[in-house]
Amino acid sequence: HALTTQGTTHDSDLLTAYLTTVATAGIAAFAYRSVLGSVLVRRRRYRVCDVNRLDEQVTEIVMEPVGRRLEHRPGQFLFVSFPSLDLRALELSLRGQVLAIRAGEVRGQFHPFSITSAPDAATLRITVKALGDYTLALRRLETGAEALVEGPFGSFSHRTVEGRRQVWAAGGIGVTPFLSMARSLRPEEPVAVDFYYCVEHEAEAHFLEELRAIEQAREEFRVTVVARERDGFLTAARLTAEVDDLASREVLVCGPPAMIESLRTQLADAGVAPARFHAEEFSFANVGHSSVDADERPRPPLEPRRGLSDGQLIAVLAGLAFTAVVFAIGVAVGGSL
Repeated sequence: HALTTQGTTHDSDLLTAYLTTVATAGIAAFAYRSVLGSVLVRRRRYRVCDVNRLDEQVTEIVMEPVGRRLEHRPGQFLFVSFPSLDLRALELSLRGQVLAIRAGEVRGQFHPFSITSAPDAATLRITVKALGDYTLALRRLETGAEALVEGPFGSFSHRTVEGRRQVWAAGGIGVTPFLSMARSLRPEEPVAVDFYYCVEHEAEAHFLEELRAIEQAREEFRVTVVARERDGFLTAARLTAEVDDLASREVLVCGPPAMIESLRTQLADAGVAPARFHAEEFSFANVGHSSVDADERPRPPLEPRRGLSDGQLIAVLAGLAFTAVVFAIGVAVGGSL
C-alpha cells in the first residue's frame, strides 16, 4: 500500500528502495519458515511413546526416533511440533468473577522446550507445564502421535562452564534442563553440585525421587528442596550460609524471570562475579565460556544452531545493518525535499 500511494515514498527513491527491501526480506523469511520450512529447515521425526501426566498441570512427553536421532548436550532445548493430531486449545475457566473462554488451532505450531533426557538416552524427553493454549492442548497427546523436532539450541549446561564446583537453582518447571544434566552425570565426572529445587509446595517437586537416587549414588551431589510456603524464596544469604566458598562457584539458574534477576542482583552483591552467573534465557547464541568437559580434551565451542542456517543468520545481520544505513539516508533526503 505504501508503495502505491502518493506520499514520501513517491518522492524519495531511497525510501522506496528501503520499503521494497524490507518487504522482500519479510516475505522471504515467511517463505523460509512457513512455506518451505519442511524442506529447508533441518528436522527430526519422532513418535510419542509415552505420556506421563504428573499432576493437573505438568506432563512429561517421551518420544522415540523415527530414523536418525537428535544429538544434544545436557541442558539444551529444542522446538517441537505435533502435526499428526487435531490439537485444539479450549479453556473454560471461572476465576473470581472473570469468565475466560479461549479456543484456537495449535496443531503444527513449533514451541521451545528444554530437553530432560540424557544425551545417550534411547528416548527424547520433555516436560511441559500447562501455562497457555499450546501447553494446555498437549495434555491431550496420546501415544503414537507424530512429532517434528528442530534443534538442539542453547549453551546452558554444566559442561559449558569452566568451574567444576557448581550451584544449580531451579524454579518450578525450570528444573527441566537440570534433569538432563543430572541424568547425564558420569560416575567419573568430577563435578560437585549443590542443587536447590525451588517450588511453591513440596508436592510440586517432580522427579525428586530420581534426584534423591542420584544424590545417594554421588558423593558430591546434594539436593535441597526450597518450598516457598515453608522456607520462603531462595536468597543469596541462604546460599552464602550453606555453600562453602560461594564466590568461587559457578551458579546456574533456570526459572521465572523475577527469580533470575533477583538472584543475579543478590549474588553480585554477595561477591559472585557476573561471569560465574549463568541463566537459561533460551538464547540461540553460544553465550559464555567455551565447553570444556572435565575428563575430555578441549573441544570447539558448542554449535547450537542446527536448525538455523549460517546463511540465514548472516542475512539477518546484514539486513539490520542495511536498514539502519538506508533509514538514516532516507530521513536526511526526505527532510531536504
